[in-house]
Formats: sequence, structure tokens, C-alpha cells
Amino acid sequence: MFKKVSILVLTLAISLDTTLAFAKPKKQRARAAAVKRSKKVTTTTEVQDVAPVVDTTPVVTAVEQVEPAPVQPQIINNTTNDLNAIKLAVREELQANNELLKNANEIQKDTKANEEIAKAKSDLATKIDEVKVECSGIKSNLDTIFGLSVATTVSSGLGTLAAGGALGVGIAKDVMEKKAEQKAVDNANRDFSAKFTEWKTSLNKMKDDFGMGENDNPVYAGNFLSSNELVTIAQGISELASNVNKKYKDLDKAMKQSQSDLKKAENLSDEEKTNFLNASHDELANAIKVAFEDMDKIDETTYKEVATKTPNTKVLGNIRTGLMAGATATSLVSTGTSIGATVTASKLAEKMSSCNAKLSELKIAKNTLIAVLEDAERPSTIATADNILNACTGYDEANIKTLKTTMTASAVVSGIGSAVAGAGTVTSIMANTDKTRNDNSEKGQKKEKALNLTTNILAGVATGTSGASTVLSATAISRAKKDSEMAGNCESVLAQ
Repeated sequence: MFKKVSILVLTLAISLDTTLAFAKPKKQRARAAAVKRSKKVTTTTEVQDVAPVVDTTPVVTAVEQVEPAPVQPQIINNTTNDLNAIKLAVREELQANNELLKNANEIQKDTKANEEIAKAKSDLATKIDEVKVECSGIKSNLDTIFGLSVATTVSSGLGTLAAGGALGVGIAKDVMEKKAEQKAVDNANRDFSAKFTEWKTSLNKMKDDFGMGENDNPVYAGNFLSSNELVTIAQGISELASNVNKKYKDLDKAMKQSQSDLKKAENLSDEEKTNFLNASHDELANAIKVAFEDMDKIDETTYKEVATKTPNTKVLGNIRTGLMAGATATSLVSTGTSIGATVTASKLAEKMSSCNAKLSELKIAKNTLIAVLEDAERPSTIATADNILNACTGYDEANIKTLKTTMTASAVVSGIGSAVAGAGTVTSIMANTDKTRNDNSEKGQKKEKALNLTTNILAGVATGTSGASTVLSATAISRAKKDSEMAGNCESVLAQ
């Protein structure tokens, strides 16, 4: 029995020793003391006389009476185990073990918290790097779109002017040609001899009034006329000159100057007025002399040739062709720049969306780290994240998508404009060839009119498309500016 108890106690002690091998020294000493008490065993030995068993048979009884049976000594061993000590040792060991487990849990909890902090720090650093990658380069792309939009606006604006100019010249050409047609009809029924005589009589009358008649000295011509009288004669000369398709620029210029000086001299005295008007008076008189001398050279034959001559609209046709070619070129340029802006805007929309997503992730990572830190010291990455989030407030994705749509529309209308203007250039060239212009047949005249009309219509359409492209690209400029300032501030912080 003693051996079994000793073995049991020893086994329990070894088990406890193995379980708590990592305990602190204080607990180890408590365990050792408990084990020592558990091994305390009290063993006593005493000798007692034990009476032998008596055989009660007659023969044995008789013998025992003769010689009593000897007393045989017997050794009885009593073993007492200190069970209370064992219980106490086990209780203390369990308490120590509970405390150890509690400390182990706290250590595990601290370890887990440290791991969470380390992970949150790493995540924040990663998100900062990701934001720097995704949000960088947006400013340059916006600047590219801005530049392309400006180029589109300028080129389409020039295209609008060119196409509009071509339309204006085409209309003027048509008006002149209609007048030429009417003049040709009138000339067929006109008596040019009588018309020339009437014209010459009016010319000689004005020459006499001016002092350049047959009996007058041309040196003094106009000297005794007032500025008002000179202006009246100049106006008559301009009218006579228009009948023979002549125009005297110097005369018109001098006449306008005299009219201006007369108005300024209204409040002057007669002497002051004369001195003030001398310069313009003499200039206008000389211009009238030159005009009379030139008109004296016109005889009846010359008058008829000049009077029947129709205005040459070929020059206007060439101007219209050049303007249409210019409208075509500018429309092609605006088409290219609009397409470039559209492609850039498409890529930028994706980059902005990705940047916004990364900024949201950065904010979450920052807040997560702050939450797990509690009262612990904050790392510098939190301040970095705050700076980024304050500068990079997020991009308006709807704005860049609208900008993309706007430039796409600009590219479409510019493309249409370039095609229309190109077609107008071709029809204008065809309408202005000598073969078409000199074909006086009914079919030839109808063809020329149809080509001119088509060219004018195409010029009008080109004007509209270029104007639409100008408006669209100008709208895109304002949209490209919207995020540019924020992008600059954002990337400035990201570069730090």
C-alpha cells in the first residue's frame, strides 16, 4: 500500500512539473515545496504479542496444559499519508497554473494587438504608395486635353470664318453675275451713241462749272469755287465714272476729307474757315482735275466697250475656292485635335476612377490604423495620409465623362465639316473653270448656276459645323480647367 501511494504522488508531481516547466521562478519554488510535502510519509513499527490459535482437541489441550504454547511476536506496519498536504499541493499548483495561463493569455493578447498594429501600418504604407501611383500624371493629362481643346477652338473658329467668308463671297458672286446678266439684256436694247452723247454733255457741263471749259485756263480751275461746290462736282464725277466702270480712289478720299473739314469748320469765322479749309480744298481740286483729264480720253467706242463690259466674277470664284480649302484644312485639324482630346479623356476617366478608389482605400486604412493604435504613438504615415487626403479631395468623374462626350461630338461635327468643306472646294473649282464660265448654252449656264448654288450651300453647312465645333471645344476648355488646380495641388503633395 505504501508503495502504491508513493508512486501515485511521484507521478502527480512529475506531471505537474512537466506542465509548468515554463513557470516563473516563484511559482517553481511553490511547486517544489508542494511536491516535497506530498512525499511526507509517517511510518511506525510496533511489536505486539499475538496469542496463537489454540487447538481444542482433547490431545492438544492436554499437552498445552502441560506446557503452554509460546507467544509469537508479530510486526504490524502502519503507514499514514499526508492527504491534506497532497490536496494543498495540487490546489497551489492549479492556482499557479491558472495564473500562468492568465499571463499567457495576456501575452497572447498583446502579441495579437502588436500584430494588428504592424499589419495596419503596413497596409497604410501600401495604400500611400498605391495612391502615388494611381493619382500621379492626371495634371499633365488635363493640360493635354486643355491644349487640344484650345487648338480645336482656334482651328474650328478659323474654319468658321473661312467657311462663312466663302459663303459671303459666293453670295456676292451670285449677285454680281445676276447684275451682269441683266446688264447684258439692257445693252442689247441700248443706243450707245445717244447714251455716249448724253454722258459727254454731262461731263462737259461739270468741266465748265469747274473752270476747265474750252475757253478756261485749267491752271485756275477750281480756285474760285468753295469747298462745298467742289464736293458737289466730285459727287457728279463719281456718278459719271460709274457709268463707264471707273472709280477714282484719290477723288473719293479727297471728297470725304473735305466733307469732314466742312463739318468741323461750321463754328468758325469766315476767315478762320477759309484758312482751315485751304488744304483739303486744294487736294480735292487737284483730284477733280486728274479725274476730268482721264475721262476726256473716253470716246464713243471706248464708252460702248466699257459700258457693255460685265464684271469679272472669276476672281471672286477663286477667292471662294481658297476660303473653302482653308475651311477644309482647319476642319481636319480640329477633327484631329478633338479625337486626341477624346482619347486622352477616355484614359483619364479610368485613371481618375482608379485614383478615387485608392483615395477611399487610403482613408479606410488610415482610420483602421488609428483605431488599433488606441493610445499608442501615431506613426508619421498618418500625417502623410492626412496631407494627401486634404489635397486630393477626389475627381469629378461625371465631369471628365461629359468632357469626353463633348470632344467626341466636336470630332464628329468637325469630321462632317471637313467632308462638306472639301466637297465645296471641289464644286467651287468646277464652277469657276473657264470651260464652265464660257459655256453660254442653256445647259452650260444651268450647270454653272447649280455648281455655284451647291458650293454656297456646302459653305453654309461647313460654317455651321465649324461653329458647333468651336462652341463644343470652348465648353471642353472650361471643363478641363475644373479639376486642373486640384490635380496640381494633389500631385505636389504626392511628390513630397
